[in-house]
Amino acid sequence: MKQLSLIIILIFTISVQYLHARTFSDPSVKLEGYTGGVIMQGGISGVSTSATADSIKWLIKPELDKLSTGDEWMTSFEFKDGLLAVKKKGKWGYIDKKGKFVIEPQFDGARGFYKGIAAVYIKGGWKNDKHTPDKWIFINKKGEIATESQFDNIYDFSEGLAPVYKDGKWGYVDHQGKFVIEPRFTYAVPFSDGMAGVITGSMITGDYGYINKKGDVVIEPRFCYQCGGIHPFSEGITFVNDNFGGNGYINKKGNYILQPGVSWVSEFSEGLAVVLIKNNAFSIKNGYINRRGQLVIDSQFDKALSFSEGLAAVKKDGSWGYIDRQGNFAINPQFDMAWNFKSGLAAVQINGRYGYINKKGEIVIAPMFDRALEFKDGVARVEAGGKTGYILNPLTAKAIKEGKPEKKKQ
Repeated sequence: MKQLSLIIILIFTISVQYLHARTFSDPSVKLEGYTGGVIMQGGISGVSTSATADSIKWLIKPELDKLSTGDEWMTSFEFKDGLLAVKKKGKWGYIDKKGKFVIEPQFDGARGFYKGIAAVYIKGGWKNDKHTPDKWIFINKKGEIATESQFDNIYDFSEGLAPVYKDGKWGYVDHQGKFVIEPRFTYAVPFSDGMAGVITGSMITGDYGYINKKGDVVIEPRFCYQCGGIHPFSEGITFVNDNFGGNGYINKKGNYILQPGVSWVSEFSEGLAVVLIKNNAFSIKNGYINRRGQLVIDSQFDKALSFSEGLAAVKKDGSWGYIDRQGNFAINPQFDMAWNFKSGLAAVQINGRYGYINKKGEIVIAPMFDRALEFKDGVARVEAGGKTGYILNPLTAKAIKEGKPEKKKQ
């Protein structure tokens, strides 16, 4: 009898170990309560794979529409003023930080909330032999029309103002829908660091410059829009494209701190910016410069992203890893793809699936998604099984669910 009991215990133990291992290695086993994707775990040299299914904390499971490229221009996919714009069954609505709809999906487009209002898009059409034009309007948090203002297009609020398009020109409005800067530009982008890029001439042949929040032109239009678009100011600096195909950096006075010449550049982040440099006739690599234009991390990477939370994702010898500000690898190259760290976590691709790692290179959220974006305000958008969902940052999930602001990582 005693031997029989030992045999039963042994069989039970082996069965449990088999099922546990299968849950995290067999593609046919799906996450409990979720039918859109599978957990793919393990097999990466040098990466800890201690993540479990319990580490995935959903704000809203994958039941929202998968977004098109056009949808991705619609909104910033982060909580603004306590609400997040999401798309379901072809219409946009808003959820709160508990994942509940507070404004049901009913709009054809939606921007983020700011001081209690948000811009939403309503398509026009013919009804009873009467044509209604497309329009953008402002609503409040009850989903009611907040102002009588109507626009042809509008972008998200940034630094208290939103670019709007009306009667063929762009201007800027406040949260009451009133013009602070009258429409007079061919094109305009949101404010950043107190400056906004605008075009005054033709979209095809016209150059762009920068205005302040009074609408004064502080940097005359002389940069090539068609050569690479308009870039925002960051840390008092932006990169611009001259009309000869060169890229350089200017300050808020419009003076060059790095003359045009490098092949490609990025915005400054944490005092450094990515530059693409031609080392020789057969080698073009990415490195990092400081605000003086000095190369402080040698051009040695095939691809590189901006610094965030002290680390930068770079690609070398076919794989992605993370370097510190001295250019040393903090996490060795081993991923198919890697994104910036936000709130202590970064999205990485392993064997075709996306998950999240911490700054030690340990997997915190197992690779199971078709796509995964950066965390913003404690929430990240993910895609699986042809649908979109939102997950909570496990490092801050409790605070987010309680509606508390996320603590910023240094």
